[in-house]
Amino acid sequence: MPAQTVRIAQLVAGLMFTLTLLLATLTGCAASSSPSVTIVVTASAAEPAPSLDKPIAQALTNRALATLSPGGGAVDIVVAGRPDVVTVDLTPTRKTTAGTEVETKPETAQRLVASHLDELTATLASITPGIGELDLLTVYDRGLRHTENGGTVIVQSSGVQTRSPLDLNALGWSFDPQVVVADLKAKNLIPDATGKRVAMYGIGVALGSQPPLARPQRQLLQQLWREICMAGGAASCEVADTDTSMTLPVSTLPVSIVAVPALGTPQSACTASALSIPDTVLFAADSPALRPGADDVLARLATELSTCPTGAQVHIIGHTADVDPHHVDGQDLSDQRAFVCRDRLIAHGVPPSLFTEVRGVADTQPRVADIVDGVFQETLAVLNRRVDVYVDVTQ
Repeated sequence: MPAQTVRIAQLVAGLMFTLTLLLATLTGCAASSSPSVTIVVTASAAEPAPSLDKPIAQALTNRALATLSPGGGAVDIVVAGRPDVVTVDLTPTRKTTAGTEVETKPETAQRLVASHLDELTATLASITPGIGELDLLTVYDRGLRHTENGGTVIVQSSGVQTRSPLDLNALGWSFDPQVVVADLKAKNLIPDATGKRVAMYGIGVALGSQPPLARPQRQLLQQLWREICMAGGAASCEVADTDTSMTLPVSTLPVSIVAVPALGTPQSACTASALSIPDTVLFAADSPALRPGADDVLARLATELSTCPTGAQVHIIGHTADVDPHHVDGQDLSDQRAFVCRDRLIAHGVPPSLFTEVRGVADTQPRVADIVDGVFQETLAVLNRRVDVYVDVTQ
């Protein structure tokens, strides 16, 4: 596929400053007890499913490899509307007669951390919120309270809040972020981020049930959340809207739609390099038959693809899980699912000429290794069963 896509320079810049922040804060301490890391997610039906950008994954990997004590590479996940905290420990450990110790052999440690990172990726992808509306302010506050002083809070959310006191349907799109934050501060509603480093990504990136935001709206939203972070006294605040690769949400809880006025060209599928659709969203198990409601998902995608400019190219690639490491699994099924998606998108009005590649690749391009130490892991396999939609827009 062509290497150039719209906004690629901006996206790379966003990734790089996020990488700079996290590498500095997560890997700068190879002590026996490194500062804690908390991932905060809203995971609603109106935004991409939670995932790990490559720079963040690399930073977490380096942190786990640098730790000197069991549990030093642990990552906590705080989810909107759910009281429990999910912990995934990335620390490479081994069992000895003396107990659990950190693995010191570099190759073994790297393999263990990679496996744990796959577990974290799968955990994030399967998360659903405990509430229907999108309430980043509340879960951000919970994440900060959970994180020890000196720790890092990584927020993944569109930030398109639909609950008071930041309900965007009530605020509209002509608000002044500083005025809004001053009002929150007067009401003692600013989350306390004192002594913590905060990185927010995905702010302004809508998907699923929420119509995409135009560039001015995304920038306004990013400024709002940056102001909230700074007003809370965070040691550092970084906000990125990276969306080079997105996965459709798995949550089905209803979220109020925030009206989007025509303030510019909205972000559509044409500005994302990849959109991943889990098979749990589209298909029945081991079948190319669409699930109830799946056609609605494809109809929304078709609406976005219909805005693609002349010359855009759409690639649809079907994938299956690796069940048997000695054989290629699911070639026919991956082909069938890719073509079902294309046919339904055409039925919903996407010009057939837009599709330059439609095929299945079976289990040859996994997102994660779903066979660990010779044992098939269903919790990891769900990440590999998917249909990827790539959109190329040449400059």
